Amino acid sequence: MSASRSASIAFLLFALALLGGCAPAERPQTEQEALAKKIESRIKLPDGARPLDSYGRNYAFADDGTIVAVYATPHWPTDAKEGESRWHESYEALPRIMDGGCSVISVSYNPETDDLFVGCNGVA
Repeated sequence: MSASRSASIAFLLFALALLGGCAPAERPQTEQEALAKKIESRIKLPDGARPLDSYGRNYAFADDGTIVAVYATPHWPTDAKEGESRWHESYEALPRIMDGGCSVISVSYNPETDDLFVGCNGVA
């Protein structure tokens, strides 16, 4: 084997070793994901509610700029699965659940004032 070929193979092996030690790049967090994470880190669920990861968390922006969310347990079919946060294109696209007690949580967050409202739905 020639010296230049040996050097090329050695360089290639060195480069592969360096790449093998690299962790895969994380996907950058979107503004919506950051907002959901902020809300979820601050939220105090009402008495009678289940742990946060028991809910599928559905978010959307309202026309006035507030963020509205519907958290629902798997009993209620929504786009977000248990433990997942999902954003909807509009407030109108959020699931509409009129009862359910604490198996459905309503959330409203105003990013301008940092006000956060959290409450269980009523029971029909």
